[in-house]
Amino acid sequence: MPTDTAEVETYFVGKKARIVYNNKKAGERKYFVNGVEKETYVDEISGYKTLFISNEEITEDMVIEVID
Repeated sequence: MPTDTAEVETYFVGKKARIVYNNKKAGERKYFVNGVEKETYVDEISGYKTLFISNEEITEDMVIEVID
């Protein structure tokens, strides 16, 4: 990410969600959904930790926070 912070609002399956990125220089990427840390998976192509959220888990006004 070219900046230390970023926010974007978007829609997933018709529900509004906000994605927040914060580079706190923690050395390890973590994902939080509505304040709860979620399990991650390493993407085989990029090598980065990745979060998967099923359609059933998506809620209106969901906040996804990515912390590096």
